[in-house]
Amino acid sequence: MQLTRVVFRFFKRYKKVPGLLYGGKNKIIPKIYPQHKERALKWFLMNEENERILSEPYLTEKEEEGHMESLGFTNEARILGEVEKAALERWNKPKDRRIHYLEEHYKHLNIKKSWE
Repeated sequence: MQLTRVVFRFFKRYKKVPGLLYGGKNKIIPKIYPQHKERALKWFLMNEENERILSEPYLTEKEEEGHMESLGFTNEARILGEVEKAALERWNKPKDRRIHYLEEHYKHLNIKKSWE
Protein backbone atom coordinates (compact mmCIF):
# COMPACT_ATOMS: atom_id res chain seq x y z
CA MET A 1 0.00 0.00 0.00
CA GLN A 2 2.78 2.43 0.81
CA LEU A 3 4.53 1.44 -2.42
CA THR A 4 1.37 2.29 -4.37
CA ARG A 5 1.06 5.65 -2.61
CA VAL A 6 4.68 6.51 -3.42
CA VAL A 7 4.30 5.47 -7.09
CA PHE A 8 1.06 7.42 -7.54
CA ARG A 9 2.55 10.50 -5.90
CA PHE A 10 5.62 10.33 -8.12
CA PHE A 11 3.76 9.86 -11.42
CA LYS A 12 1.03 12.37 -10.74
CA ARG A 13 0.54 14.62 -13.81
CA TYR A 14 -0.16 17.90 -12.00
CA LYS A 15 1.27 18.55 -8.60
CA LYS A 16 -0.43 21.06 -6.37
CA VAL A 17 0.90 24.42 -7.46
CA PRO A 18 0.46 27.42 -5.18
CA GLY A 19 -1.06 30.31 -7.11
CA LEU A 20 -1.51 30.26 -10.87
CA LEU A 21 -1.15 26.93 -12.65
CA TYR A 22 0.48 28.33 -15.81
CA GLY A 23 2.35 31.34 -14.43
CA GLY A 24 4.92 32.21 -11.82
CA LYS A 25 7.83 30.35 -10.24
CA ASN A 26 6.16 26.94 -9.91
CA LYS A 27 4.26 26.98 -13.19
CA ILE A 28 3.40 23.93 -15.25
CA ILE A 29 4.73 24.25 -18.79
CA PRO A 30 2.18 22.87 -21.27
CA LYS A 31 3.34 20.31 -23.81
CA ILE A 32 3.63 21.42 -27.42
CA TYR A 33 2.21 18.89 -29.85
CA PRO A 34 2.76 18.78 -33.63
CA GLN A 35 -0.82 20.02 -34.13
CA HIS A 36 0.07 23.20 -32.23
CA LYS A 37 3.10 23.75 -34.46
CA GLU A 38 1.03 23.20 -37.61
CA ARG A 39 -1.66 25.60 -36.40
CA ALA A 40 0.92 28.29 -35.59
CA LEU A 41 2.62 27.83 -38.98
CA LYS A 42 -0.73 28.09 -40.78
CA TRP A 43 -1.56 31.27 -38.83
CA PHE A 44 1.81 32.87 -39.66
CA LEU A 45 1.46 31.99 -43.36
CA MET A 46 -2.06 33.42 -43.44
CA ASN A 47 -0.85 36.69 -41.84
CA GLU A 48 2.02 36.89 -44.32
CA GLU A 49 -0.40 36.44 -47.24
CA ASN A 50 -2.71 39.14 -45.82
CA GLU A 51 0.19 41.57 -45.45
CA ARG A 52 1.30 40.87 -49.03
CA ILE A 53 -2.21 41.50 -50.38
CA LEU A 54 -2.59 44.72 -48.37
CA SER A 55 0.80 46.05 -49.45
CA GLU A 56 -0.10 45.88 -53.16
CA PRO A 57 -2.46 48.54 -54.52
CA TYR A 58 -5.87 47.39 -55.69
CA LEU A 59 -5.90 49.66 -58.75
CA THR A 60 -3.01 50.63 -60.95
CA GLU A 61 -2.36 54.33 -61.48
CA LYS A 62 -3.83 54.14 -64.99
CA GLU A 63 -7.03 52.49 -63.73
CA GLU A 64 -7.25 54.93 -60.84
CA GLU A 65 -7.44 57.97 -63.15
CA GLY A 66 -10.85 57.14 -64.59
CA HIS A 67 -12.57 55.03 -61.97
CA MET A 68 -14.61 57.90 -60.46
CA GLU A 69 -16.04 58.83 -63.87
CA SER A 70 -16.97 55.20 -64.50
CA LEU A 71 -18.87 55.16 -61.19
CA GLY A 72 -20.80 58.27 -62.21
CA PHE A 73 -18.96 60.92 -60.18
CA THR A 74 -17.83 63.78 -62.39
CA ASN A 75 -15.95 65.93 -59.93
CA GLU A 76 -14.53 64.17 -56.90
CA ALA A 77 -13.32 67.38 -55.24
CA ARG A 78 -16.75 69.00 -55.52
CA ILE A 79 -18.46 66.00 -53.92
CA LEU A 80 -15.94 65.83 -51.08
CA GLY A 81 -16.27 69.58 -50.59
CA GLU A 82 -20.04 69.31 -50.21
CA VAL A 83 -19.70 66.53 -47.66
CA GLU A 84 -17.16 68.52 -45.65
CA LYS A 85 -19.34 71.64 -45.85
CA ALA A 86 -22.37 69.75 -44.53
CA ALA A 87 -20.29 68.33 -41.68
CA LEU A 88 -19.02 71.81 -40.76
CA GLU A 89 -22.56 73.20 -40.79
CA ARG A 90 -23.68 70.46 -38.42
CA TRP A 91 -20.69 71.12 -36.17
CA ASN A 92 -21.09 74.91 -36.09
CA LYS A 93 -24.87 74.91 -35.67
CA PRO A 94 -25.86 77.26 -32.83
CA LYS A 95 -26.72 75.37 -29.70
CA ASP A 96 -29.68 76.02 -27.46
CA ARG A 97 -28.16 78.18 -24.71
CA ARG A 98 -31.24 79.16 -22.71
CA ILE A 99 -31.60 78.03 -19.09
CA HIS A 100 -33.61 74.87 -18.66
CA TYR A 101 -35.64 74.33 -15.52
CA LEU A 102 -36.75 71.01 -14.08
CA GLU A 103 -40.34 72.09 -14.56
CA GLU A 104 -39.79 72.38 -18.31
CA HIS A 105 -37.88 69.13 -18.40
CA TYR A 106 -40.66 67.13 -16.72
CA LYS A 107 -43.70 68.96 -18.15
CA HIS A 108 -44.62 65.96 -20.31
CA LEU A 109 -45.32 64.04 -17.08
CA ASN A 110 -47.72 66.70 -15.77
CA ILE A 111 -50.68 65.78 -17.95
CA LYS A 112 -53.25 65.17 -15.24
CA LYS A 113 -52.89 66.06 -11.60
CA SER A 114 -55.06 63.38 -10.02
CA TRP A 115 -53.76 60.43 -8.05
CA GLU A 116 -54.77 57.03 -9.29
